[in-house]
Amino acid sequence: MLRIDAELLIEKDELYYYQDALFTGIAFFLNIPMIEKVNEYSQGKFIGPYISKWLDNDKSILRVEVEELDGDGEHQQAFFEGKPFSGISYYIDEGFCHQEADYKNGWVGQEIDFYRSGDVGSMRLMNEVLSEEVRFNNKGYIEEYKLNKFNVFNVKFLYTEQALRSVRLNGDFINLVNKDEYLLNIDVPDTLEKIKKIKIHSTLNLFGSGISDEFVEAIMRNDGLKETNEIFISDTSLSLSTSIIVINQTHLVRLWIDNKNTDVLLELPSVLQKLKVENPQCDIRFNDEKII
Repeated sequence: MLRIDAELLIEKDELYYYQDALFTGIAFFLNIPMIEKVNEYSQGKFIGPYISKWLDNDKSILRVEVEELDGDGEHQQAFFEGKPFSGISYYIDEGFCHQEADYKNGWVGQEIDFYRSGDVGSMRLMNEVLSEEVRFNNKGYIEEYKLNKFNVFNVKFLYTEQALRSVRLNGDFINLVNKDEYLLNIDVPDTLEKIKKIKIHSTLNLFGSGISDEFVEAIMRNDGLKETNEIFISDTSLSLSTSIIVINQTHLVRLWIDNKNTDVLLELPSVLQKLKVENPQCDIRFNDEKII
């Protein structure tokens, strides 16, 4: 729903209007540098104080417009009136609230970005154990998901039109993830069974030492990657045999592989040269060398 500066509202007969329509959404009452209050409305009627799904709703917490902070809270500590800021900041531009974030001792923790429509564009939540992020397109579909369990694993999934396009994985995500620790209500492909059911994009990028034979074999259960014609594989743990299976079960126009494992270095070039003979139009590169 809409998230706007309260000055854009017009009150008439105890009902609130925005652009001649009964207002449903969130209104921010600014008294720079402070945000005095944030209220919620439905069909023009005042519902009550805005209750965030993600941030602290304590009435006494300090609330400011983000431009009043000195420092971004990510790369440098954020200060307000000379002191490290603890509270909630809102980014309001041209009458619309595009972001809300909480800070503790000058460092940003939870952060939510919104489209002009008020729909969530991205969220980042974190605690002492992990950070979890998701980015949506303007149709509400996930474009990027990241989970970092500190010093254990990190994973990033990229999607295009609801199809998995890229995976960057370090650590044993599948076996070490604890589903009870999730901070966001997101359906994460965190088991091999879920991965088997994912729609795969025509371009597939696989990066990181956490990309194992089992992980790729699960991906290939999706009709053998028959719709995938571009594959980029870099610095993974894939064995020679799994790499060959990937090569043989796809219809490729581009295949780039970086892999420094000894058996792969010795054996894979000849396999790629054979593929080049059978498919001369395919752009094939191994460890930055073009196969001709």
